[in-house]
Amino acid sequence: MPRAPCDNDGSGATVPMAFIGRYDGELRNIIIASKHSPTFRGDDFLYDAGASVGRRLATALPGEDPWWVIPAPSSWKRVLHGKNVTGAFARGVALGLAQVSGRPARVVGAVRLRFGVRSQSGRGRRGRRLDRAGSMRRRLHIPANVAVVIVDDVLTTGATCREVARAVGRVDAVGVCARV
Repeated sequence: MPRAPCDNDGSGATVPMAFIGRYDGELRNIIIASKHSPTFRGDDFLYDAGASVGRRLATALPGEDPWWVIPAPSSWKRVLHGKNVTGAFARGVALGLAQVSGRPARVVGAVRLRFGVRSQSGRGRRGRRLDRAGSMRRRLHIPANVAVVIVDDVLTTGATCREVARAVGRVDAVGVCARV
């Protein structure tokens, strides 16, 4: 499984990543339309894609612990307008994990964005890292006896994945996204 940089504490730790595909062509069009089009609803596709990834992950990640699928938080604007792309994808991942592993899997909104955090769109690598560092807060305690899967729509620099893992305090998490 590919690994993405996730240096939470200066240790150089990484988070293993599973990708649904390259962020180009039809996949890119679906994700962008799901985020920005007032009429397009890509939830069914994202749910199905998530379930497919979840089934593959379950075979690659043995264990007995229940799954917590933690979506990267969406901005309040996306949530307000029903454009929470990671939510549909995360629900699919949880379904696929549970189907194959027989272990309980649930989507848990364990992380939130701090008030006033700006979008990553249009920022370069350095700007993304600086803007995401410290931008999220854990909403609840993550038990030691759960397997954590972090879900985001797109991996560009790894800044969001790194920040979610830092916020939940689990570098043993697995990240799932489309890869740029």
